[in-house]
Amino acid sequence: MTTTKFEKSIFIFALAWYLITAYFSNGYYHADEHYQIIEFAKLKRGTNIPSDLSWEYHEQIRSTIQPALCFVILKSLHLISITDPYIQALLLRILTCLFAVFTISFFSFSCKKYIHPKNWNTFYFLSFFVWFLPFINVRFSSETYSGLLFLLAISMILRERNSSRHFIIIGILLGLSFIFRFQTIALTFGIIAWLMFVKKTPINKCLFLFIGFSTSVVIGVIIDCWFYNNFVLTAWKYFYSNIVNDVASNFGTSPWYYYFYYIFRYSFFPIGIAILLSFILLLTKQPKSIFIWAVIPFIILHSIIPHKELRFLFPIVLLIPVFLMLAFQEIKNQTEYSSLILKRSVSFLLISLGVINLIGLTVASTKPAGNGAIKITEDIDKNTSCNQICLIEKNGSNPFDPWDGLIAKFYLQHDLTTFDLNSFPASEMLNNECTFLVLKKEDVKDSVVCNFIKQHNLQHVSQSVPAWMDGLLNLYGGYDSKQTLILYKKKI
Repeated sequence: MTTTKFEKSIFIFALAWYLITAYFSNGYYHADEHYQIIEFAKLKRGTNIPSDLSWEYHEQIRSTIQPALCFVILKSLHLISITDPYIQALLLRILTCLFAVFTISFFSFSCKKYIHPKNWNTFYFLSFFVWFLPFINVRFSSETYSGLLFLLAISMILRERNSSRHFIIIGILLGLSFIFRFQTIALTFGIIAWLMFVKKTPINKCLFLFIGFSTSVVIGVIIDCWFYNNFVLTAWKYFYSNIVNDVASNFGTSPWYYYFYYIFRYSFFPIGIAILLSFILLLTKQPKSIFIWAVIPFIILHSIIPHKELRFLFPIVLLIPVFLMLAFQEIKNQTEYSSLILKRSVSFLLISLGVINLIGLTVASTKPAGNGAIKITEDIDKNTSCNQICLIEKNGSNPFDPWDGLIAKFYLQHDLTTFDLNSFPASEMLNNECTFLVLKKEDVKDSVVCNFIKQHNLQHVSQSVPAWMDGLLNLYGGYDSKQTLILYKKKI
């Protein structure tokens, strides 16, 4: 398949942009991205013990295919003397972004038959650059990898090959998507239903798909047994723990409709409205679309489960450009012979959305992940040569231990002694080069804190998220700037 100069340029530009995003997006968006992958991998490397890990390890409810992959990568890096944890984490993100860019491109070309030639260049660009896509697709997380594997599977289906091997590959990809993140089984159900009832795929082809899917699941079970050192069906244990026993609800519950609010609020409402309207329009105009059939079971399943998080939608975000473009084409067909005023209004709306998207893209691609805690740990490492660090914290501001006991040992390169600000012995400040104060932004203006900073002659070193982003991040993603961490060190 030949590619145009524009397509090559967009691909190279996307690759460069995603690499830049991988560089800036250090740390983790959600704790699971770190504590249930990298810290799990460190257990197999012998640098962690079971008590260092989260409760999910002890309950054996997490698939270990991604920790196993991480283990192999980290061990390989160690063999070539790349031992700095920040460089190792960066390389994990770079590998993810390379996988993402090639997968997105493959998927986009697989969708080409659905896109009007006049809209193709715009669609190919959007496939990479809806504002939150680069940030999500550099994450070494289960949500990202399951979504990319699912995208590969649906790409293969769109290519309409009829060989048995083709369906086995589709099944393998869907199975891998499932064992990276169990909830994507709903996507597989949607795809199989579409193949059987809409595409009228012969039953023997679906059987080959099942063989491929089962192969991946068996591989996942073998990896889990190796990792946990006993026979275990993590998918079943996950279902029993979080659904039957409803453990997930201990982490918060939301009404059934909350994912629609998430889409509206956290993609920034003008773009969120466009996404929701696109989905509704395609649901009514193209109800037999494979994309509709794929996501409906996924959305229903997640809406029924009481515990809801924005990241649970990440496996399907790469379908958003398809929804937007197909809906745009439907609208354009309806307004082709409309008045000049309406056409100009639509053009103004699209330009406005483009500007909004560009601003969000710039901010999301240059911000550290989460509240930037890992940026602060890196800044601490850069600002001391001591083996023993004294860290003063307040209200859970310790970047190495944000959840009171679950330490990010991967990034901990020094012996660490911590003190609460309210009970800190002043004599410790004598060891000035090795003593740091970390505060949340909401605590900086407290009078007691201000007096402490003055009394001990502390200077501002850095903060985890740039101040200029505060207002924009509240619009794009609802980030609470009060959670930004600020690092201080005694003047020398």
